[in-house]
Amino acid sequence: MRDRCAHAAPRALAARLSAALLLLAVGASASANPGLHDGDVYVAVVEDRITLGSFDPSSGELTLPWYVFDAYLQPLGQFAATNDPGFDSLDNTFPPGTPIGLNLRAPLAFWDGEAFTTGGPERIAISQGPITDGPEGPVWSPTSEGVTVPGFTIAANTFGEYHEHFQFTLFNIADSTGLRHGAYRLEMEMFATPPSLLTSEPFWFVFSWNATTEEMQDAIAAALAEAPGGGGGPEPTPCPADLTGPAFDGVPDGVVNIADLNYYLGLWIESSPDADLTGPAFDGVPDGVVNTADLNYYLGLWIDTQGACD
Repeated sequence: MRDRCAHAAPRALAARLSAALLLLAVGASASANPGLHDGDVYVAVVEDRITLGSFDPSSGELTLPWYVFDAYLQPLGQFAATNDPGFDSLDNTFPPGTPIGLNLRAPLAFWDGEAFTTGGPERIAISQGPITDGPEGPVWSPTSEGVTVPGFTIAANTFGEYHEHFQFTLFNIADSTGLRHGAYRLEMEMFATPPSLLTSEPFWFVFSWNATTEEMQDAIAAALAEAPGGGGGPEPTPCPADLTGPAFDGVPDGVVNIADLNYYLGLWIESSPDADLTGPAFDGVPDGVVNTADLNYYLGLWIDTQGACD
């Protein structure tokens, strides 16, 4: 195989590139994170664990895992509320009908400019719509450390998708002084019932209620510092598109060029396990299948990292 790749005629290489670009055009709309909503928390399953991620629709970049998400409260009478971000997965993420639950793991915390503090008069109520006293809410954030409050459990739809926007409402339930302006942090987790999937790592919403940009930036940075791995996201592999050198021996040479593309195309055409780079979520997690998603994923890496590796 090494000789065939190393000495492939320009015409053969051109044919491969033409086929690759055609498949890229056909598969792009199906592979580029279909169905993910702007600003929502991306819900996935990685190694049998519910895993949350952050999706940037402007760049198409998905960071998985991710643990801290910003939210912006709007006036609601004497209170403040938002139903963004929501939680969103791709189709076939879960078996249809799988109950997916949300737990509240810690008291609401307020950013005082140096640290998150608890014990204030505010609490968050979560509901599936406007605040009611019925089965759709509210569920209140706990008041004591070490107490987990069960939230809502909602089934994945018939397509295996979980998509839900809860209403988060900030109350001052202790006195009549109103809501303090600033940033608030709420710790949560997601689980599946029955527990065939592992519960997610803890994650946080950082809410702004008239917080300044600096306050939100500092609060989010503080939350990220407490998150697993310092905020999330796998450590990037240096120059991931660099697969080989001119010898076509599979030893990276520190340069991304046409040799790497030709080498990957050879792997992909032969359905080599080494060509399995991602699944339909385009999260860089191999799914055991070599298809156009892998080709599209590699071509994106190759196009974005031409030349010498940093």
